[in-house]
Amino acid sequence: MIKKITTDISNMLNNSISSSDFDGLVGMRAHLGRMEPLLCLESDEVRMIGICGPSGIGKTTIARVAYSQLCNSFQLSVFMESIKENYKRPCSDDYITKLQLQQQFMSQISNQKDMEIPHLGVAQDRLKDKKVLVVWSWESNYHYNTRSKTF
Repeated sequence: MIKKITTDISNMLNNSISSSDFDGLVGMRAHLGRMEPLLCLESDEVRMIGICGPSGIGKTTIARVAYSQLCNSFQLSVFMESIKENYKRPCSDDYITKLQLQQQFMSQISNQKDMEIPHLGVAQDRLKDKKVLVVWSWESNYHYNTRSKTF
């Protein structure tokens, strides 16, 4: 119990310090300026923003910068990286794959390793009253629809 409390306090202190990791990146303010109105941060509605484009143009970097700048505005936040690499259909059952993703998600967002998830409704039940920022980095070489309304 004491270890969990000290870990939570340490994490809060670490998150309260603004990051300077991305200060030298050119053009990030412009990307964030275009993205922020789409997020409607003052709203209680669920918002989803997609960053799409060919590989190597900085989509994940933009997502990292956005996460870094916005995570303190949320009760909980998580940056889940390389989801596609970790889940290339490890089994033929989509339910099991979704359960594994939700288990990883809940472990990261709650800062508890090896959390057991008995069913797919756990994340929704546990987070329904929280303002949560989730950034998924799903690196993919799929073609994207240039007509879609994604960022």
